[in-house]
Amino acid sequence: KKARHNLLIFMKMENERLLFQCAEIGAGWISWAEFVEYSHNIAKHDLVAYFDSLLQLLAELCFDRFKENISIISRLFPRELVYKAMISRPLDASDPDAELPPQIRASFTRLMIRLYVDVEPMSRINAPRFTRILSKIDDELLEATYTLGDVDDLVSFVISHMQASAGAQYASEVNANYLTQEVLSLCRFLVECGQFQSVDALKRLIAVMSPLLD
Repeated sequence: KKARHNLLIFMKMENERLLFQCAEIGAGWISWAEFVEYSHNIAKHDLVAYFDSLLQLLAELCFDRFKENISIISRLFPRELVYKAMISRPLDASDPDAELPPQIRASFTRLMIRLYVDVEPMSRINAPRFTRILSKIDDELLEATYTLGDVDDLVSFVISHMQASAGAQYASEVNANYLTQEVLSLCRFLVECGQFQSVDALKRLIAVMSPLLD
């Protein structure tokens, strides 16, 4: 049990800052910048890459709405904590560069989908396959059978990320592209489950996503 415990990297939020704890480092709760420094200078392994792989593993353990795993992992990573790690914002106001890298944020975005978005009782809406004029779609057709509760923060995150990218994707920016891929996965599920519940919301989404097609 102790060996399994040592494999985890724990997180908590304190005064709007994300803090990390790892048994291999043994330094208590530390900031992301300190975590990276310890990973490079003290730890025997690349803990940043390990943490990224760990997040991806935890997300896969929740695949296909595995309720038991979701229940356990959601206690380790509450929604507020996962959302804080997703957003593009410095984690320490005194150190503007101390924010999570895109690849880690991408893994947290996938974890958000598996823990708090693609969960019961959400179900995809069977949308018609024929073409319609966007301005003439009845709002009633966009209503969802179920809702996730307050998803305004997730919708705002999707929109702000698309606006920040301004339609520019470069092959050399691999980690940034991974993040965009996960944001698009989140966006797709929200749309398919009717979480963009008005024509205005869909128009706003299309406006920021269209440049990505170029």
